[in-house]
Amino acid sequence: MVICTMAFIALLLIISTGLTYLFDGTLTMLDWINTLFLCSIFFTIIGAILFIIQAGFFDNFRANIRYVFKKISKTEQVVNDIERGSSDKPIYRVKIPISFPVLIAGLILVILSTVISFMIA
Repeated sequence: MVICTMAFIALLLIISTGLTYLFDGTLTMLDWINTLFLCSIFFTIIGAILFIIQAGFFDNFRANIRYVFKKISKTEQVVNDIERGSSDKPIYRVKIPISFPVLIAGLILVILSTVISFMIA
């Protein structure tokens, strides 16, 4: 997991350097820190979303929506009455092993870029 986090940190550093040079044409420290902050915020948000989905935060919501649609659908009720069975499908949790390293790498670089930007200013 540490290796994966370090790989994402290196990837973010390379992406921010490339984007800074691509958009500005020059590579100044302030522009690079700003781009690094924006890229790391993006990765932090993506990692947090993946982590929330992986933790099962929306499982109850999904089950309740499935229950409501099953109660609304008349054909589903008729089929269940005829079969006398429960057609409840289990809700499986999604395992996203990359979510935690993306979140940690983004947070580390957000903190680092914030500290460096305060030191520059």
